[in-house]
Amino acid sequence: MRYQNYELDSFQVQAVEAIDRGESLIVAAPTGCGKTLIAEYAVDVSMERNKRVIYTAPIKALSNQKYRDFRKRFGDELVGIQTGDVTINPDGKLLIMTTEIFRNLILEDSHRLSDIYYVIFDEIHYLDDPERGTVWEESIILAPREIRFMCLSATVPNIHELAQWMGTVRGSEFTIIEETHRPVPLQHYFYSPKFGIMNLKGVKRKYRSNPAERKKFLRRKPSSKRIVEYVLNHGQIPILYFCFNRRSCEYNAEQHSTLNLLSEEERLKVHAMVDELVAQYNLQDYERLPYLRGLWEAGTAFHHAGILPAAKEIVERIFTEGLIKLLFCTETFALGVNMPASAVIFDELEKFDGVDFNYLMTREYNQMAGRAGRRGMDEVGFVYSQIIPEATDPEHLERLLHGKNERINSRFFAGYSTILNLYSRFGEGAFDIFRQSLHNFRKGVFAMTKAYRKEENQIERRIAFLQSAGFLDGTNLTEKGKLAAAVSGYEIQAAELYFSRSFDECSVMQL
Repeated sequence: MRYQNYELDSFQVQAVEAIDRGESLIVAAPTGCGKTLIAEYAVDVSMERNKRVIYTAPIKALSNQKYRDFRKRFGDELVGIQTGDVTINPDGKLLIMTTEIFRNLILEDSHRLSDIYYVIFDEIHYLDDPERGTVWEESIILAPREIRFMCLSATVPNIHELAQWMGTVRGSEFTIIEETHRPVPLQHYFYSPKFGIMNLKGVKRKYRSNPAERKKFLRRKPSSKRIVEYVLNHGQIPILYFCFNRRSCEYNAEQHSTLNLLSEEERLKVHAMVDELVAQYNLQDYERLPYLRGLWEAGTAFHHAGILPAAKEIVERIFTEGLIKLLFCTETFALGVNMPASAVIFDELEKFDGVDFNYLMTREYNQMAGRAGRRGMDEVGFVYSQIIPEATDPEHLERLLHGKNERINSRFFAGYSTILNLYSRFGEGAFDIFRQSLHNFRKGVFAMTKAYRKEENQIERRIAFLQSAGFLDGTNLTEKGKLAAAVSGYEIQAAELYFSRSFDECSVMQL
């Protein structure tokens, strides 16, 4: 079976047949297998039936890329986007949005949800995100019943449980389609600036089990220079180099600012593209532009959530054209963004989770590593992890290479803005919604466990607080409540500061 000039793999054919039958489905396949093609087919079918379709994505880089791709295909009239940064054509036939915006439309009972045929949830395993996963669960529980869902995911062990839970709360069955085979196989290497390429056996020999000794080796973080030089010498470009914080993204790019990875012809092409985009986005006065431009025109760049959205967009556009050979990026770049590379490098295998440094989850490692190997272009994809062998636990390395991806867990949490939104709309009926979380779902039924009853008590106490503090008048939102309901995170503080007029006394810097 062919679609968009591609010969479809058997898992894609199964998905296409399920879409033709108008079923909800969940598709799990390794990164880079072509899940996006299935999503595009669902868009086509929805459009053919003269219905509308929503594409939700967990991050703005992915939303922006989908907007560009779909606009190229369907034209400006039909496609709209709505993220925290931008709203364009919000009544388009195909609407791309972040999951938060979709959840808010459901709560507002928006007319924009009428005649929606499919909602595509890209990266459904984001349900497990500690801070934002709850929004996904709320969306699944609350979306109008007539909407079909298409969920795309990396491989996860508990996909059947997930499909069963979604089927139960949606009142319709979910078809499960799984693919385990990667079209471009990966080769994994560990790299130490001191010892070069190493295998697990070598790391086991060097590893110090004494924590005090390990600490000595951790004092000096290895530079990115040697590993990049090694991969460049092997001609494995483009390279995606993952760093786990914004500062090291920029610092590492700075370390390579003297490299020149482009031919003169490529450099002129970048120059012309940047000129055009700078004019389009009115970036002439952006003070970092000359520095960034110097990097881009040499074939290097960095990409993270802290840079100007327009500058990020320029990086994505140049990378898509194959004109960035070395990109330093944070892990969000691995989420669904269809920008594969020949090689992936991990700056390190531990990251700070807000409290502590921990080794990556197997699922995270596979998602990022999966960006290596371009279908139809590379025989294999190369994955390098930079390590300090004396201080890197070989058991964790073994788990990352050979372990199973972790299960998706429920992160449903009735925070203040969730309670304000749901309680003001459903009153006591909100408790029925809280009961339907994945966390509460066991072997096909919603279990009234001791833990859940404790959670319900906590929610009751929160409602009482919101009523006494003037956020709720009975079940109705007050003005202060409306503000808090629209804010995600620190909603109580934000509303109190605003309504006590404390902001009036603040300078711009303080704000």
